[in-house]
Amino acid sequence: MATLATGYGPSRRLLFDGDEAKYELWEIKFHDAILEENEPEEDNVSKNIDAFARLIQCLGDRSLSLVMRDARDDGRKALQILRNHYMGKSKPCVLAPVH
Repeated sequence: MATLATGYGPSRRLLFDGDEAKYELWEIKFHDAILEENEPEEDNVSKNIDAFARLIQCLGDRSLSLVMRDARDDGRKALQILRNHYMGKSKPCVLAPVH
């Protein structure tokens, strides 16, 4: 994996900037971070925490704010929240104009 100019962190090309049109392509890069259902529970928990730690390094502020409270240390849940938000499976939020 390439690093930033500082030598630390993920490559800029792995950063998800919140562009809904690019979400599905970005998520596929993290396919191997999604846990297998048939793994032993102790392996599953460890991988899930690791997946979250890797995931947050590649999210812009907008996307990070979607997952940081509801999916802390839960990579699978964080990806599900992002998928629902960016791929239109969440309930739409209707904003009424202020008069």
